[in-house]
Amino acid sequence: GFCSNNKPNGLGIIYEFFDTIQIKQVGVFTDGLLNGLGVSYYENYILNGEWRNGEFIHGLYYEEKANKFFF
Repeated sequence: GFCSNNKPNGLGIIYEFFDTIQIKQVGVFTDGLLNGLGVSYYENYILNGEWRNGEFIHGLYYEEKANKFFF
């Protein structure tokens, strides 16, 4: 995706590594934060839906340990 001032803006993908945990975010970004539709993949769960300034507003939440989707 497009970056300005080293921050993603517009449609794109982010890969980040913290020790052994890999976080991936796919969606629409504003100043490096998900803002609009997007998906965030964490080690044991997935958030898929609408985001506002990096905060998950609503959508689907998948928890691997429970092997269930939550709305």
